[in-house]
Amino acid sequence: GPLTFRQYQAAIERYEWNKSQRYQSIVAMVFLTWNMAQNIQVSDSDLYRAMKTTLMRSMQHTALLKLYALENEIPIRFHGHGPNEPVNYCMVCEEEVFNVFFVKENEKKHVVHCLRCARQLNKDLKGWICLEEYDMEHLKNIFDSFTLGDSSVQQTLENPLKLAMVNNNIKCESQSI
Repeated sequence: GPLTFRQYQAAIERYEWNKSQRYQSIVAMVFLTWNMAQNIQVSDSDLYRAMKTTLMRSMQHTALLKLYALENEIPIRFHGHGPNEPVNYCMVCEEEVFNVFFVKENEKKHVVHCLRCARQLNKDLKGWICLEEYDMEHLKNIFDSFTLGDSSVQQTLENPLKLAMVNNNIKCESQSI
């Protein structure tokens, strides 16, 4: 069935536990949350707040990583993320790295590292670059556009959280589909 607040909360808690244990999560929760915020409308206020918190924390993490790179004179380059590209994970600790990650400048194939693992390999990160997948303005627009959904969407057994598609223009309201 559709995602509930309890399921989302449990998934986020497990995701954070996996990070603390340096174990790769099966689901990239930050990437999933951004995708959901962009593509569905949530009318459950608890689920909405939990998702908004995840979005906010990931934007804060992005800003702090970029600030760190700037203060340490590590070049930041826009890399982009294609629609069918997989989620990036650090090749050392296997943690999800959303939006900003570090690679060695001279490698032909970029090997993704989180900041912690990159610094373990090279404390001052000389010869490294910081790659960014999404422009901060793009993320801010998604964040600002993600609002608590219309309560007129009817709750059903198939749709207990009254979810409605946003970008596909499908509304699960009283109109026929």
